[in-house]
Amino acid sequence: MVILWVILWILLWILIVAGALIGLVLLIVLILLLGRIKYKINAHIGGDTSVYVNVSYLMRLVRFVVTYKDGEYKNKGRIAWIRIGEDKPKKDEKAADKEPKKPAAMLLNDYTESNTRSTTRNYTTAPVKEEEKTPHPESSVVTDMHKETPSQEKEVTQKPSDPPAADPSPDDNPSTSNSPTSILAHLRALLTYPDLKIIIGLCLRGIQKLLHALKPKHLDIYGVVGFDDPAVTGWFMGAYEAAAGTMGLRHKIRLAGSYHEKALRLDIDAKGRIRLIRLIWPLIWLYMKKPIRTLINKLRKGDLNE
Repeated sequence: MVILWVILWILLWILIVAGALIGLVLLIVLILLLGRIKYKINAHIGGDTSVYVNVSYLMRLVRFVVTYKDGEYKNKGRIAWIRIGEDKPKKDEKAADKEPKKPAAMLLNDYTESNTRSTTRNYTTAPVKEEEKTPHPESSVVTDMHKETPSQEKEVTQKPSDPPAADPSPDDNPSTSNSPTSILAHLRALLTYPDLKIIIGLCLRGIQKLLHALKPKHLDIYGVVGFDDPAVTGWFMGAYEAAAGTMGLRHKIRLAGSYHEKALRLDIDAKGRIRLIRLIWPLIWLYMKKPIRTLINKLRKGDLNE
């Protein structure tokens, strides 16, 4: 009876520890999925181009900064206490900071002592003649043994060599995935797929969900755009006015047309917050649809034509 109670107590503690570990793992996963990714973008395009991107995650526990200015690209980051990039101090700089600096008098004494030692060493040492290298008699015998006689050379040259085997080209085998014929066959099968319109509609809805999740909290774009041909500039500005009016972004994206010269000057200021679960959810939503799953399975098996 006592042994049974001991076994039950051991099983109970094993279940408690396992439940605690599972709960801890689920808590970490929830924190990672529900944590917000904060980003800030400042960019000036045209003339002196400069870009500044700052991304932080989990209350700045993970942070990355990327800058581009005057043709120089710099990046630095930090994951907890581990520094990454140029923000990380180098070992050589640490060693140079720790080394004590000598005074000027000690440096002068060291310089004079090294000069006196080098001069005395030059006077005391005499030139040493190099020994003449004589060939060893056994080496000539070995080389003579390895030399081929003229008759042997003729026999080697007279033997016909077998033609090299031709490498099979990928075009000969249409079943290979890298050959152009197989790629064209896959494209034809994909274009003639019966549920192609449904899949395109689902993909567009997934992209719309992803763009809605990436929508910044603050967005301000101001710029001047001009092409070589004023007609192209007018066409672009008309498309911009139509898109900005339908999407309600006219007060956030302000562009002016330059009809006299070619120009591109943009000032971008954007910042926002994104939850990781909102980035992953459109992919999960797409995979849950039956036409997408069947298409992925057929692409894996290679039976898209069936």
